Formats: sequence, structure tokens, C-alpha cells
Amino acid sequence: MRLWNHQGQSLPEPLGDHERVVYSVAISGDGQTIVSGGRDGTVRLWNRQGQSLAEPLRGHSNFVTSVAISGDGQTIVSGGRDGTVRLWNRQGQSLAEPLRAHEDDVSSVAISSDGQTIVSGGRDGIVQLWNLQGLPLAESFRNHEGWVTSVAISGDGQTIVSGGRDGTVRLWNRQGQFLTEPLRGHQGIVNSVAISSDRQTIVSGGRDGTVQLWNLQGQSLAEPLRGHEGSIHSVAISGNGQTIVSGGRDGTVRLWNLQGLPLAEPLRGHEGSIHSVEISGDGQTIVSGGSDNTVRLWNLQGLPLAEPLRGHERYVYSVAISSDGQTIVSGGSDSTVRLWNLQGQSLAEPLRGHEDSVYSVAISGDGQTIVSVGKDSTVRLWNLQGQSLTEPLRGHEGSVYSVAISADGQTIVSGGKDGTVRLWRGGWRAWLQVCCNRLRYHPIFTNPQTEEAKAACEVCRKYVWSKEHG
Repeated sequence: MRLWNHQGQSLPEPLGDHERVVYSVAISGDGQTIVSGGRDGTVRLWNRQGQSLAEPLRGHSNFVTSVAISGDGQTIVSGGRDGTVRLWNRQGQSLAEPLRAHEDDVSSVAISSDGQTIVSGGRDGIVQLWNLQGLPLAESFRNHEGWVTSVAISGDGQTIVSGGRDGTVRLWNRQGQFLTEPLRGHQGIVNSVAISSDRQTIVSGGRDGTVQLWNLQGQSLAEPLRGHEGSIHSVAISGNGQTIVSGGRDGTVRLWNLQGLPLAEPLRGHEGSIHSVEISGDGQTIVSGGSDNTVRLWNLQGLPLAEPLRGHERYVYSVAISSDGQTIVSGGSDSTVRLWNLQGQSLAEPLRGHEDSVYSVAISGDGQTIVSVGKDSTVRLWNLQGQSLTEPLRGHEGSVYSVAISADGQTIVSGGKDGTVRLWRGGWRAWLQVCCNRLRYHPIFTNPQTEEAKAACEVCRKYVWSKEHG
């Protein structure tokens, strides 16, 4: 292990008492205590001068894969290949019995800033929360039987909705706790879910050709909405919760009220399946994308607002619209994300980065951040200029089918083929701040030579460093 300052200079001699590979390191909030874990099965504590603070912490029966330390430096957490999470104090004493819930390797551990909550994630696909006494705080955040096909998050970021191949809709809080029993009503796969801004109405659409409405207690609000011929691929709900939109395999977009009654004749224009629908915050503009490679805009009377938006070379899998209704985002099987205005004009060059189909896109409440996910297992963040805001977010094993972002842009939710729903917290500005500050004194940033380096510096200056100085 090596210690460095912000100028990139190595501080002491390398710390080298582990007998084999070091897999994980962490540093306390005050920067005075370093923790390490490795292949020799031990956890070790050091000061900034590289001196050992305690005897090696022994207890894991196999590799230590991840370590963390609380903000005050008093609690150390470790996770290992033996499937356990362990808690220690600074003297190297165990604080609780080994925490057991994982069925395989524990690949990652973390501890909240106040030191009260521990999180662990493992090879078994489970995320688990614990308290300082080693007791689970919630059931494992993994309950769908099979793939998670769609996720949504309420405006305040407090309620997560997921739909899956197991035919259920599930409601969770941010702690990964169920808010109700699974919502059962669909006969087959749930393809799409949505939630109103006030959290009062959940909408789901499925392969059985029905749209279903639920309240936050998991009770059905109306008879299943029927009209589509074949599978429903996408549903959306207006900001005021009064208008539901659905699109399906029959090539139609349909509008409904909360009583399940049609609001207009089916909207026809797409040639082939409709893969995605969305409605603006004010409920006045509907967007749809389909297998005819086009994005289309409609008003509430079902009339087209512009010529079809053409640019994608293959299927359009997902569309989103900003709260003010001025920016449309689309993602498709040509691996690109595209931005448009209400007149159907392109706002930027296609956003390229995904290595395969883009399955889902979303846009933040302020319209400044775009999120996309796809077949390459990544979650990606972009600004309105089409620039990538962070490194791809990796964690899902397999395709990521759905993504949503809270109104304040602080929480991203994704769901995928691995059957997990994942939360990415802190917002892109927090991640960007970490990245920019780590690179601030890098030669490429101190003396940018290329256009790419200059553009990266400008992003950091605009979104991070200018904010730090008011």
C-alpha cells in the first residue's frame, strides 16, 4: 500500500506487512487511520506514518475482500470470501458475532458517516443492511424471482417501484424494505411501471395486455384497463396523476383517466410495436418511440405535434421528456442516446459510449442530467451537451433494462437481468466532484493540450470548482 498527497507525491515508505495480495484499503474521515484487508485473511490498522496500530485482526477464514471505516475512525468493517461481515474496534477487538446473511463471497462493505448503518453486498446478488449490534435492519434487497424489467422512483425519492418477470409489482423504501406485499394482478411478465409525483398512484403494464392501477397500500384502484391487442410494453403517468399513457405491440398509444376510461381515440402512426411512452410534467405532450426507428410527439387530443423524429438507425427502445416539456431523450438498439427539442430538431451529436443497445433513458427534474442503461450492463450519465459526466456505473451482472432518476437528481434506480434493483446515491455532481478533485493536479489538467482535455477541464470548472468558490 502507498500513501499520497494531493500533489501526487508518495508520503512514507510503502506499507508492506500483509503476506499476500492487498484487496481493499480505506481511510478514516480525519485521514489519521488507514485500514487494509487482503488475501492473507487479516485486517490491519496503520497510522499516516505507516506504523501498525494493533495486532492484525484475525477472524475471517479466507480472503478479506473489502474493508471500511466509520467517519470517526472508531469502527472497522470487513467482508470476506467466507461469506461473513465482521465489526471491529480500533484495538482490534470484535464488536459482534460475525454477521451472516450472504450465501457466497461478500464482495463489498460500507458504513454510514454516522457509523450506525453497515451495508454489505455479495456475489449472491444480495444487498444487506445491518446495525452496529450486527442485526439486519431490513430484508435483503432482492426478492423478484428472475429479471427486474422496470423500475420507477417517486419525486421525493422515498418510494421505489419495480416490476419483473415473476409477474409482480413491488414497492420499496430507500432502505430496501417492502412497503406492501407484492402486487399481483398481471397474468405474466410486468413490462413497465410508473409512479405519480404525489406517490398516490402506481401504474403497471404487462404482457397480458392490461394496464393496472394501484395505490401505495398495494390495493387495486380500478378494473384492469383493456384495449390493447397484445403485450403492453410501456406505461407513464402525468405529473398531476390524472392521465395514464400506454403503448404496446399493437402499434397504438392510448390515454386513460384514473377511472380507467379512454380519454381519446387510440393514437396511430407508428409502423410496428411501440416500445416506450412518456408524458410531460404538465400532461400536455406525449412522446413515443418504436420499432419503426422513429420518435413521435402528440398532444392530448391525439394529434401529431411535429414530423416524426428520425435519426436512430434501428429500434427506439426508450424515450423521456424533461419536466418543462422542452427536451426529449431517446435511446435505441443503435447504441446511441439522442436529444431533441419540441420541433424535432437534434440538440447535440448522438451520445455514444454504450457498447450495445440502449434499453432505457431518463432525465432529471431540472433537465440537466440524462441517464441511460443498456445491454452492456452499465449505467451512464450525460449532460445536455452530450458529454459523459462520470465513468460508467458498473454493478449489474447482465443487461440493465430500466432506469429512473428522482426529481432532485440525487438518486438513480436501475433494474436488470440479474434480478436486482440497485440505488446509486449522491447525484452526479457528487460523483463529478470526486473525479474532478482527484484529477485536479494531474498534468493533463494543469496544462491541457488536447481539445478533449480542455473540454474535461471546462466541465470540472463549470460544475465543481466554480461552485466551491461561490
